[in-house]
Amino acid sequence: MRWQRVAPRTQLSGEAGVLEALRQLEGFEAPAIEWERTLLPQRVAGYDPRWLDVLCLEGVVGWGRISPHPAFATHGSDFFSSQTGGADQHGSGDLFLREDALWMDRCLAERAIPEPALQACLSELAWQVRSHLGQYGAVFAGDLVRLLGVPSEQVNRALWGTGGGRIG
Repeated sequence: MRWQRVAPRTQLSGEAGVLEALRQLEGFEAPAIEWERTLLPQRVAGYDPRWLDVLCLEGVVGWGRISPHPAFATHGSDFFSSQTGGADQHGSGDLFLREDALWMDRCLAERAIPEPALQACLSELAWQVRSHLGQYGAVFAGDLVRLLGVPSEQVNRALWGTGGGRIG
């Protein structure tokens, strides 16, 4: 408990504390909401979500999924449909320090879903989003809405669906 900074009087502090907590938790996947609701507040005294926002906006911290979408492992391509796009309301992922991200590339390469299987399980829109990101790199979700001409809700579902495999 002390090493994880959750024991009394061991919490970290400030933006630097968030960075140190993330360093300790690299490789740990959790539902997105739990990072700010539980994991970081337990480790950083007076946790302020703006600290994480700043670290992400500055490009110091990134967010990604290491493991394939759990539904793929359980149900395969039968689970996904053009209606869902593979959306996961509890989108698990890992917050990581971008300067140390080489380990994540190796993990993703080892766990990659074969392209034909991935294409079979993604909705048409999720495949388009994945293809666009692979070809052109990162863009804001609003840009994808404009470029693909679909509502933001559909783009958001498609983005969660692309988590089943490596992009790029």
